[in-house]
Amino acid sequence: MVLPPYCVSTSPGRWAVLDGMFSAIGTVAVTPTSTPRRAAAIAVAMTAAALRARQSTLRLPDAVVIATADHMHAGHLVTTDRKWPSQSKLKIAAALTVLSPSR
Repeated sequence: MVLPPYCVSTSPGRWAVLDGMFSAIGTVAVTPTSTPRRAAAIAVAMTAAALRARQSTLRLPDAVVIATADHMHAGHLVTTDRKWPSQSKLKIAAALTVLSPSR
């Protein structure tokens, strides 16, 4: 699922747009998925949107990775991207480790 940039805003009314998008998912048959997977996808998408709303420099693919780790209750999240915000700024439970890329 791809969220358009306007859906990550915290402006009034933006959550209604996002809710409308997620409501539309149930009316369009794209791929058959079970309810738990659909609920998980929506939870990850909502968390990713909230992360991007709080951290404007966070790219969507990174936000989805972080949101997935948060949804799965991961204990550790490892990246080589030094541009990621800190664990406290992301407000996630997982310990965030930034590795230096080897040369």
